Amino acid sequence: MPRKAQGSTTTSRSVKRQRCLAFQHPRCGIGIAKTRSGRDATPSTGTGCTSVGISKRSSRPSRRTMDIETSRKRLGAWETNRVHNVDSTAALREMPNDCLDVIVTSPPYWGQRGSEGIGSEQDPREYVAALVRIMTECIRCLKPSGTLWLNIGDAYNTPINWREDDHRYSTLGADGNGLDPTNSAYTKKRGARRAFIDPTARWLQYGNLLALPYRIVLGVCDRGALYRGEVVWEKSRPMPEGICRRPHRRHESIYIFAKSERHFFRVRPPVGSVWRLVQTPNNVEHCSTFPLDLPIQCISASGVEGRGVIFDPFMGSGTTALAAQQLDHDWLGFELDADHCAIANRRAAATNCNTLFNTFSVPQRQ
Repeated sequence: MPRKAQGSTTTSRSVKRQRCLAFQHPRCGIGIAKTRSGRDATPSTGTGCTSVGISKRSSRPSRRTMDIETSRKRLGAWETNRVHNVDSTAALREMPNDCLDVIVTSPPYWGQRGSEGIGSEQDPREYVAALVRIMTECIRCLKPSGTLWLNIGDAYNTPINWREDDHRYSTLGADGNGLDPTNSAYTKKRGARRAFIDPTARWLQYGNLLALPYRIVLGVCDRGALYRGEVVWEKSRPMPEGICRRPHRRHESIYIFAKSERHFFRVRPPVGSVWRLVQTPNNVEHCSTFPLDLPIQCISASGVEGRGVIFDPFMGSGTTALAAQQLDHDWLGFELDADHCAIANRRAAATNCNTLFNTFSVPQRQ
């Protein structure tokens, strides 16, 4: 058979390239090729992770969104790469639609806040309603390609039963003689929560596990958000519990939401449903911090393309900001407590990304 001319081969390859749209992760160098009909083709070559989601053709941003993307300085009334000392409920109303790539947050848990704000409500129904409103506003601000990751714990309908002098009576600890008196199990400011009993609401009985995260999930979905799954964070250092007629909790959950079913997400390697995160000692003046590895894994699993904007409406001591900086993203945070807000901004300003990269790895969760 006669050999094809070199020019013919080059033309054929050029036509094939024109018929195929390859979406490649900017940092990992691998992506999914899609034909113009939208069907998946052979994965493009490279190493690292693969993310799929809304195609660039179908997710073309509005002029308003493009202006935001160009400036990267303000989102509505708020300057990026800064924690603002404001209440999330009011501050979110001053943000535009579809402006955030990823949201990672852990609000104060019910009855465990020592100051005013979310978590200080006596009635857990008020707590659920307040968080549903805030999460709904977050979804409004989320891009169709984005995801929201909500880390939140449940609560029993009982009083807070740890006091600063309880270490004298504890049988916890490796030798059964109690924990150190300075352990956060005793010293953490948890508010003055009491059991909330309502005979007309059968689930508000004494001792009941209130299923608060599930009530929040259902409430957010009733407002139109998509619930995309749950990740179980298996703790290596769980909060100690005393003798009780129920399982000792060694985990918390992270609930994933989106506004479009075609959001971005990492698919290779797949995101597992049980995470064992790197936990390091908490050396900041904020007891209720999640480990840096948690927002790192959430942002990495989100598959955001390019330099995105990461948001936390309950920024606390700034852990989400540090994770965003480590992964080369812009970020924005709100924090009601003025002291915590100052701590977060100081940590973010003092953070050297190169030092962080030398300290923490970014393992792929299976």
